[in-house]
Amino acid sequence: EDECANIERSDAAVMFFLELLLGIWVLIDYFAIQVWPTGSSWVCRWAYFSAVVMYKPFTIPMWFCLMLCCHYTFTDRLYSNYKRDKVTGTPFGAPFHRSRFTMLMVAVVVMLQVCWFIGTMIIAVPLMLLFFPVVASLGFVFPFFSAQLPQKLIEWLKFQIQNKIGLQNEDIEIDKLAKPIKIEETLFSLKAC
Repeated sequence: EDECANIERSDAAVMFFLELLLGIWVLIDYFAIQVWPTGSSWVCRWAYFSAVVMYKPFTIPMWFCLMLCCHYTFTDRLYSNYKRDKVTGTPFGAPFHRSRFTMLMVAVVVMLQVCWFIGTMIIAVPLMLLFFPVVASLGFVFPFFSAQLPQKLIEWLKFQIQNKIGLQNEDIEIDKLAKPIKIEETLFSLKAC
């Protein structure tokens, strides 16, 4: 069982290295070789930088690397010292062996993610703060008022009518006080052609 786990961890480390190498190669291609936006505004270049995570040749290898890093971090934090390898320090259930090289690869993935996050949030946070009132009002305030306002309006009208006619007892329903309206049937009858 340990031999199988060692082989799987070695394979995962090799795949991690290859996927990270592919991701960095695509990243270099995206920023150095691909044509950047030619707009005069800096917003075009910022959007191009932010959109790198949606560039499929980069996204697929980086998701693989991120999932391995998340898996490793999860097992490292979950199991802590339980069944930790005495020689390498590899946590129990980790997807790859702990070594300087694998930890360097994890650090590169984290650095790439942090760089993208900081570069994106520099503009995204002010935009979120600017548009939060609009989104909150459209997503919460207007639906809440559209559901509650008719009910409150009817209660207010009922109160006004009761005050006008001098009713003190709220148990009397307004519907029973209304006089029936006669509608002539001839207005609504259909004539055959």
